[in-house]
Amino acid sequence: MCRIACAGAYEWEASCVIQLKIKVQEWEASCVIFMTVKLETETIRLMALFEDVTRVPATDCILTGDGVTFLVNPGKVGLAVGKEGVLVKELSRMLKKPVRVLGDFETAEGFIRHAIPTVQEVQLSEGSAVITVPAQEKTRVIGRNGNNIKIIKEILNRHFNIKAVKLR
Repeated sequence: MCRIACAGAYEWEASCVIQLKIKVQEWEASCVIFMTVKLETETIRLMALFEDVTRVPATDCILTGDGVTFLVNPGKVGLAVGKEGVLVKELSRMLKKPVRVLGDFETAEGFIRHAIPTVQEVQLSEGSAVITVPAQEKTRVIGRNGNNIKIIKEILNRHFNIKAVKLR
């Protein structure tokens, strides 16, 4: 059972999973489909804390062993990060983990170009993406232990049903 109160005050009972409908626009057709993302109790708590600190609602949260990634409206990323990164630094201190904020774009290509600013080309096909970046940027895009690319893959899978991601 899960109970959530309005106006930013969140309360939980036991553990719960909440399903949200997220609008995904297909790139090959003009249709709109809805995907379901399940949020567990810990994820909901992190999103509530994020909103309390930044005053920006998060649309999704990816919790990994080495950090937390929040997705927000693309126009609100700067507001969520804060001047000179002060809000992200505060969240990192509170959570004792690195915090990353990314824009929640309506298209897979928009998200990829935001998450990887040095991208040269994005090729999307049914359930897969091929991302081309400069050779000297590959290690930064992949990240230590592959953490950066794992987060990007997870978001692409959850929001755009892209299961295969290849980095060139």
